[in-house]
Amino acid sequence: MKRSMVTILGLAMIVGACGGNGDSGSTSPIVGTWKRVKSESRVGTAAWAEDPKDACYNDDVEVYGADGKYELFPGTLRCGAPTSTSDTSSVRGTWRLAAGDTKIVYTYEGIPGEYDSAIENLGSTQLIRSWSTLDTKGTQARATYEKSGGSQDSRGVLGQ
Repeated sequence: MKRSMVTILGLAMIVGACGGNGDSGSTSPIVGTWKRVKSESRVGTAAWAEDPKDACYNDDVEVYGADGKYELFPGTLRCGAPTSTSDTSSVRGTWRLAAGDTKIVYTYEGIPGEYDSAIENLGSTQLIRSWSTLDTKGTQARATYEKSGGSQDSRGVLGQ
């Protein structure tokens, strides 16, 4: 009896670890809370350079929920005085991976359309993403993030 109980428990652990189909139980490393720590820009194919005018975003926090919800919280650094409540309140929307997990596609509440960023690096503790600023010079922006220890920000979208 004892041996059959151990066998059943062992099988249950194996089945649980496998997670059924390939997608069930797998979580993208992007899920969690990320703090922006570096801002860079470039024009065309020039080398990336730190962007002092965007350094004020370097403490923003982005939360990617496992359910596809997204929320950005402005940090305490500011690019000048807030001109509206949207400068100090969170931005909500959705996210999804696309193009073989090489892009993040965002939607934002109250803003029509989809917006994408290229994933340059996505590890367990670092995310680097870049995007076009859509100006006529071909300027691109790039941000580097460090993952926070928790799976959500205390103000976060994941609890809603």
